[in-house]
Amino acid sequence: AAVIAAVRLRRRAAARRPAPVEPPAAIALRALDDLERDAALRADPDRFYVAVSSILRRYVEAAFGLRAPEQTTEEFLAAAEAGAAFDRERQRSLRAFLAACDAVKFARARPSETEAARVTATARSFVRATAPDTAAGPNAAAGPEAAAGPNAAAGPEAAAGPEAAAGSDAAGRPQTTAAQAQAASAAEGAAR
Repeated sequence: AAVIAAVRLRRRAAARRPAPVEPPAAIALRALDDLERDAALRADPDRFYVAVSSILRRYVEAAFGLRAPEQTTEEFLAAAEAGAAFDRERQRSLRAFLAACDAVKFARARPSETEAARVTATARSFVRATAPDTAAGPNAAAGPEAAAGPNAAAGPEAAAGPEAAAGSDAAGRPQTTAAQAQAASAAEGAAR
């Protein structure tokens, strides 16, 4: 009887333990991987850019407490600049990323497949560079493919170097590409 009681007690204790919480960076990186594998979504630039923007906004909300999904781009960027969550370089990167996404979503810009890969790699680099919850480094939560470096999962063109790295420098920091700057300019023009 004592053994049965001990087994029952142990089962109850195990059932009460909360499931481990997955870090926001790991969730975002997995969602970006899934997005890249979704050929139907990649074929529709509007849906693709909404999805990649949404992934990054949800990550920022979960990791930093900014209400990114419910805000316009300008409201979100103002909140990010007012807070201490990101340094100026990350704020500029975030602004360029969101402007590129907005250009597709609202100004009907038509990005190439290479530009779509860059925006995804930029989102991935931003997550890795800002992940506060990875004790073993920025690639710890990203899985084995990320262990090769910040651009390993972005495809073979990204491994060629910083300029080909789909929006990242050698340290994995997001960089504004000419296409992103052009999209940002188009988005600003459309907003006026």
